[in-house]
Amino acid sequence: MLDQLPIAVYESEDCGETRRYTFRRIQTTAIRFQVKAAHDVALCLSPDDNEEQEDMYEIFIGCWGGGESGIRRNKDEDVCRVETPDILSDEEFRSFWIKIEHGVVKVGRSGEKHAFMSYTDPDTLLHVTWYGYSTGWGASGEWMFPAIMYKRPARWVPAKGGYFPRHPVSGGEGPDGEVYVGMAHHEGGYILGMVVPDQGCCYIPFGGEAIAKEEYFVLSNPGTVGISWEPGSKGKVPSGALQGGRSEDGEPLYIGRISVDGLVSVGKGIYKGSVDPLSPITDSSPPSWCTRATGFATSPTAAPSTAIATTRSCAFATCRANSELAQDFMSIVHNSITCS
Repeated sequence: MLDQLPIAVYESEDCGETRRYTFRRIQTTAIRFQVKAAHDVALCLSPDDNEEQEDMYEIFIGCWGGGESGIRRNKDEDVCRVETPDILSDEEFRSFWIKIEHGVVKVGRSGEKHAFMSYTDPDTLLHVTWYGYSTGWGASGEWMFPAIMYKRPARWVPAKGGYFPRHPVSGGEGPDGEVYVGMAHHEGGYILGMVVPDQGCCYIPFGGEAIAKEEYFVLSNPGTVGISWEPGSKGKVPSGALQGGRSEDGEPLYIGRISVDGLVSVGKGIYKGSVDPLSPITDSSPPSWCTRATGFATSPTAAPSTAIATTRSCAFATCRANSELAQDFMSIVHNSITCS
């Protein structure tokens, strides 16, 4: 299923000799936009929605009198500068794209395959998650950011007795064969676990035990959106980590998996903190970001003496879209289930 976000026109004031950026979260590897301005269009790339970041980049289009464009690092180092006469117009919208892949930023015109500016910096550009837009030096501007078409990452399908919907999301190879991502209602919460086909139930971790649930939900991916398992440990959560349910205390649970004695167990990751946990976490993050607990249900044949495996290192299910699309996934989960 495809959803479409509406187009809107945004205005940027003449900021004079300073830059005041309006920030937006980066949603895809390509930032596409249209702008109408006489000259001095600027965009910044940052790991946060803060224009004071020392490790941010700025992209200037039609600056230095209107005839040049460039890329600036750390607010004072011009790492790229090219002549671009008549690149902007205050009478019509001009379209551009910015791509950030593998530590490389490229800037080009819509309809042109090759960029007219590029720069490589894997140490900084791999961590860029926000961009801002601005105009200055006597110019104001109008901006349009094209509608985004995207597929919903996945959805929960009610099941029982070993039933599986089409395109169930695999958790990997378990002790009794392949297991699938599941969730069940228990003690007022929706607890993540794993569905074992041969046993016709979903095992969830709760209170130090692996509880078998005959009625459960199976995570389905009918749109075959790219979902991958990305590593996370010591409080670090990969960008786009998917929320799958909530605990009995109302805390969000994230889909995770670990290896127990060489076999996969799917379960829950719980995090503390008020900041959006879908954002990348760095080594300098506050202690409150640290993993408070992780629980992974194992089937009885996996670890007879230990029903629950806990760890501070696991892999998280992520959508190859971005953090905001993962946020959309959260709404899908909650809209599919009546949480009492």
